[in-house]
Amino acid sequence: MYNRISRRRFLQTTGAAAALLAVSGNVLGANEKLNIACVGVGGRGGADFAGVLHENVVAICDIDD
Repeated sequence: MYNRISRRRFLQTTGAAAALLAVSGNVLGANEKLNIACVGVGGRGGADFAGVLHENVVAICDIDD
């Protein structure tokens, strides 16, 4: 049986993780690039993805081929 997660819970969890990464990077004196994770990179998301290639892209995800 699948353990379904709501969209709201997913956004809360990923938002908290992103905040933690941002804070830890600043505390540790990381470089000035952002760590970016792109979710849903097909279609319009592909153009959005292309706009952040100068940053540190750490993950991409899309359910479609």
